[in-house]
Formats: sequence, C-alpha cells, structure tokens
Amino acid sequence: MKYKCRCSAIGEIMTEPKSKKDGNLSQTAKSHCESWLKEKLYDRRKQVKSKYLEKGLSVENDAIYYASKHLNWGEAVKNTTRLENDFIQGECDVLTDTHVHDIKASWDFDTFPLFEKSIPSKGYEWQVQGYMMLYNRKQASVTYALMDMPMEIIDREVRWNLGETFSRKQYDTFINQFIYSHLKPNLRLKQFHFEYSEEKAEAIKNRVAECQVYINELFDEIYLKR
Repeated sequence: MKYKCRCSAIGEIMTEPKSKKDGNLSQTAKSHCESWLKEKLYDRRKQVKSKYLEKGLSVENDAIYYASKHLNWGEAVKNTTRLENDFIQGECDVLTDTHVHDIKASWDFDTFPLFEKSIPSKGYEWQVQGYMMLYNRKQASVTYALMDMPMEIIDREVRWNLGETFSRKQYDTFINQFIYSHLKPNLRLKQFHFEYSEEKAEAIKNRVAECQVYINELFDEIYLKR
C-alpha cells in the first residue's frame, strides 16, 4: 500500500520523537500513519469540521483576491491543480511564475499574528516546502489574512454567546468584533517568506520512507492475525 503524505500533514510526520524508544518516528507521526492506514482499510475519509475551518473555506477566495491586490501577486486566482510525486501530494492555494502562496484566514483579531517575527505554526513551513517540491518553485509564502466574518457564521456565534434574547446594541457590538474591512492592509495581512531547501526536501523524502515502513508493519500486523 503506497503512502504519500499530504503537504498539509508534513509537519506532523516531521516532528521529532521525544525518546529513543519511539524510534525514528514521533508519536504524532505514528498517529498520523495509523489514521492514514485506517482511512485506506475502511475506504473512508475522516471528516474534519470546525468553525475555524468553516470560516477559512468561506473567505478563501476573498482572501486570495485581497492578498494578491496588496502584495503584488498579479492576477492571482485559486489554484485547482493538484500534483504528486513519489513521496507527497498537495494543492497550493496560489501559484505564480516564481512562488507558491498559501492563505490562512485568521478567526479574529486575537488569533491574527500581527507581531510575530516567525511563523506561529512550524507545520505551515513544512507544508510550503512540500508545495515548492511539487510545483518546482524556489520561493514560497504563508499569508495570514484577517477577513470579515460571513454573516451566517456571525449569526450563529451571536446566539451561542448571547442566547436567543439580546438588544440591538449588543448585536451591533458583537458584530463589530468580526468586521475588519475598514482597516488598512498592514493590519489585515501578515506574510512569512520561505525559500526552497534541498536539505529539507531530502528530510521529507526520508521521513515519508520511514512512515512507509511503519505503515507496512501495521498492515502486516492486521493481516497476519487472520
């Protein structure tokens, strides 16, 4: 059973084990492999749902347009070409002649990394390293965008936080917590830049191979019991 890591999961398999008894793979990497194999064995895909993911998907196209306009990406549109090689697979958000770009929509102002000097999630750096491998680009960015919350999500949040009875003033105050279109781009966009690393590319390939060995062991364990 051939294993290829999704770019969004490379950060999971690249975590280092906490002790020597774990071998080459961390517990996080092993859990990822186990989940991957279960999806294949049961022919089902785990459904991941959250309000944060819902917002991200809802505003993705608007975020791409806003970022491309203010970060000089040209006439950027959502990339729909998914690629794979012998080790990884994935679909970057935006592809230009020189870069792969990935968009992350922040939930609200508090989760927006305005003052961060380095990317908050190391996994995102591994993700775009994978994209650079697939799309043959030497430069990449991860861009956090602070977009207005869609009204259907706001309405749900209002009722969750304020209940079914609230005043117009309470409603307007709550909505204002999630509207950012009046702010300047420097308060709504935060970009982290990365360059292709041959060393990291080789590390990814080696770790995928180690995951393949572990997956084969799990597979044999299941079927040798029959």
